[in-house]
Amino acid sequence: METNSTLIPAGEALAAMESVLNRIDPERSELDAATRLAWMRIARRVRGRIDALASVLTAEADRAQAAETAARTPLASWLGAAETVSRKEAAGAVRRARRLGQHPAVGQAAVAGRVGPSQAEAITGVLDALAPQLDASQQARAEQLLIALADHLDADQLS
Repeated sequence: METNSTLIPAGEALAAMESVLNRIDPERSELDAATRLAWMRIARRVRGRIDALASVLTAEADRAQAAETAARTPLASWLGAAETVSRKEAAGAVRRARRLGQHPAVGQAAVAGRVGPSQAEAITGVLDALAPQLDASQQARAEQLLIALADHLDADQLS
């Protein structure tokens, strides 16, 4: 994973990514097996990071009540109308985003590609379960510890 010290706004990055995706050549019949597997892994890693960014942006929109302000409707209803998703799917996306939004370090790690989507979900689940037993500094330490453990533990092991 490469990092660049020149950060750009999320909207600018997303527009650039969409433009590049629109230019992908669909012809891949001549790929060798190793290249096919390498591209698959990269695509899965990128998808995880994009999913995490979508959740973080959804949590931020929810917290700011953006849909209520701009469209006079709850965010889940706005998602259902703006995209081809069921009300249940939209409500689930908002619920998952809220959980991730309550743990900003996990969200940042997921967007950065340091934890995968399943790992992020497992970590937020553990942190939510531990929350009543921990003070704020213990919660922050637990969050950092679980993010570090994600380097070598899968989602089931983190849970």
